[in-house]
Amino acid sequence: MADLQYRFNKNLSGLFGQDETCPRVLLAVSGGVDSMTMAEMASTCPYIAKSAVAHCNFSLRGKESDGDEALVRKWAEEHSLPFYRIRFDTVGYAGEKSLSVEMAARELRYAWFMDLLSKEGYDYVFVAHNMNDNAETLFLNLLRGTGIKGISGMKARSGRILRPMLIFSRHEIECFASAHSVQYRNDSTNFSSEYKRNRIRNEVFPILGKINPSFLKTLVSDMDYFSEVSALADRAVEDAIRAAALPVADTDSIACESAYSVNVLKNSRLSSYSLFAVASRYGFASAQCRDMEKVLYADNDGCPTGKYFLSRSHFALADRGRLLFYPLCKVPVSLGGGAVQDEIDAGASDLSFRFFSREFSLKFLPSDSAELPFNTAGPRMERAGAGFSYAGVPDAGSAGAGHYGARLSAVSLYADADKVQFPVKIRQWRPSDRMRPFGMKGWKKLSDIFSDAKIPLVEKHTLPVIEDASGAVVAIAGLKSSEDFRVTEKTRRVLVIVS
Repeated sequence: MADLQYRFNKNLSGLFGQDETCPRVLLAVSGGVDSMTMAEMASTCPYIAKSAVAHCNFSLRGKESDGDEALVRKWAEEHSLPFYRIRFDTVGYAGEKSLSVEMAARELRYAWFMDLLSKEGYDYVFVAHNMNDNAETLFLNLLRGTGIKGISGMKARSGRILRPMLIFSRHEIECFASAHSVQYRNDSTNFSSEYKRNRIRNEVFPILGKINPSFLKTLVSDMDYFSEVSALADRAVEDAIRAAALPVADTDSIACESAYSVNVLKNSRLSSYSLFAVASRYGFASAQCRDMEKVLYADNDGCPTGKYFLSRSHFALADRGRLLFYPLCKVPVSLGGGAVQDEIDAGASDLSFRFFSREFSLKFLPSDSAELPFNTAGPRMERAGAGFSYAGVPDAGSAGAGHYGARLSAVSLYADADKVQFPVKIRQWRPSDRMRPFGMKGWKKLSDIFSDAKIPLVEKHTLPVIEDASGAVVAIAGLKSSEDFRVTEKTRRVLVIVS
């Protein structure tokens, strides 16, 4: 077992590089056998000047998670190392971001690790992925669809993240832990096949082991070859991407982040992979890229105009032979005073927020306020059919004459604040959104409202949707309010949405 410590030390000397001596290291320790063994090996490694322990409690297994934290804390204290811990609401974050629990946990922990490195002055974070984890990841990537990078395996060094345990199999790690009396805890969920990774580990790998007892080493060797091929392909693809890149200024859109010639990508030596390499930078999955390819490469005269695709962070628009990428507005949005929130409580004072490059505000006013262009109890209100219109205000629920180009530079929309269920959310438009537009009885998709107003495809993503707690759309800020929240003679408080 002393051989494993020697291999660990030798591996680290190669990962650090010749010009790096005795870096400061943050050890990511969960309490399982892999990370506890990594911590034990790192504690005696001569190449590490200073180390500390970081532990994430994901609040997924109740007392079992708390037991993991207690063990890691005890180990850090016994070795006189600084101990950092954080508790996450992983399930809540996963629901909020529409992620799997596994992906949510990954995002949370790596964001925290990077924050710790910056604040506490450490050079690297060690994570304890092993050879088995690497092989499992390869299978997961194949199942969900991936490019050549997805079958190249995890890198031992990715920026400031180091994986010194990739050279060891899980069996080797368990043997070392047993020989050196390393204390660790077993995660009970590892024995459940509810998660895809566990199913591969517990059901698929044993079968592969019977077919080829050395399959794990074979896969690792193959991943090394794939990684070399990936590097060669990347160079060819980068040439194609540089040739396809277009000046952003030529897109005539303030929101555009990058633009590419579809025909140049199509005619490159690796057309499908070139498209994937471009789109994956903006969060598009391989399945989406295949859909893009069907649409963009089907027409010999260039890509059709108006077709678009959405990822979690961007949307891609096909426009006159170009593929344009626009960042989605990140919510929560910034509100007045520098506070950050995406839910606004009832009774709040005036609130201002920025959505893309535009400024908006919400005001709560009594219905008899002199600031309003109408008065629900006074002579300025006139009956108009089943509802009410206001003298001097052509349409209290609409942004203007129905044509985007004719919209006023400053538009106010009005809603009965007592009909709104708080808190409300400020978010981007979604394809499934619908509302009853002001002055209409029937429902209408927001996409049709945008089309009727002749709003360009890109611009509709820059108009915030105001949604109440029931999920109802109160208004499209700057454009149209909902009939369901119409101000009437019974209104006592008015929500004013100003753009």
